[in-house]
Amino acid sequence: MRDMVLNILRNLVEVQSAICVAYEKIHVEAYDFDLRQYFETKPIFNEVNHPIILRMGALQDYTMIYEVLEEMGLNLVHTPKQHEMASLLPHWYPEISDLTIKSKWYEDIPSVDEVLCDFDFPIFLKGERQTNRHKFSTSVAKNKSDLQNILNYWKTDNILHWQRLICRAFVKFEKIADHDRDQVQYSKEIRVFVWKGTVVGMGQYWTEVSNFALSLLEKEQIIRLAEEASFRVQVPFLVVDVAKMESGGWMVIELNDGQESGYAGVYRWKLWTQIIELEKKKLP
Repeated sequence: MRDMVLNILRNLVEVQSAICVAYEKIHVEAYDFDLRQYFETKPIFNEVNHPIILRMGALQDYTMIYEVLEEMGLNLVHTPKQHEMASLLPHWYPEISDLTIKSKWYEDIPSVDEVLCDFDFPIFLKGERQTNRHKFSTSVAKNKSDLQNILNYWKTDNILHWQRLICRAFVKFEKIADHDRDQVQYSKEIRVFVWKGTVVGMGQYWTEVSNFALSLLEKEQIIRLAEEASFRVQVPFLVVDVAKMESGGWMVIELNDGQESGYAGVYRWKLWTQIIELEKKKLP
């Protein structure tokens, strides 16, 4: 933990005199972005004038990092409660249940019968943080046999076993491309970054397939949906993933902490420019 905090301090910069960001490359193309190449930055050695935004990959113990920095007089953009609200479905789902997919989480691995008390087939299963690389075979149960196999597999998988299991109703979304046999469908899904209630960036989630255009009406619908979700959960730097249903209309897929989330197809320079401009408007 001490090394992690030192890393934060070594990589802490003020950007355009408007925000403070601690970031480093994690060598993941979808996540990395060197602010120093595009904006005026200066290292911070003394007083920090703004809450710190972390862009250092997945944060293993956010509460501990927050508390250590707080003792040093440094504040992160999210409190631990806000980080959990953004990151964990059991925290954000009750706030936006009417905007998203019917879901239920389990403290222990449930039986097939327990799951079927709440859901009909097909059923989508995921961890409270992530799926297993979007594999269809470990994410979608079409019958009792599938469901039992997934529940058995869950107990030993190195990505899934430590997460609470989430079951969700299976919703058909608008297809945008063919996919591998054992992969969830490429759907019309958009990643949206929201800064203090205002959408500052949106882009195609599945960047490995051909780009598609959004109509002006679709953009307006996405912005309204994302900003409504942000208003309800009250998290300053939020990511809202939304998808278009096969039957029409948009639905929230999940929420995430903007500090940890990859950019997907979001234009990075524009995202940070918008955040900086919003913050500069508040400066005296």
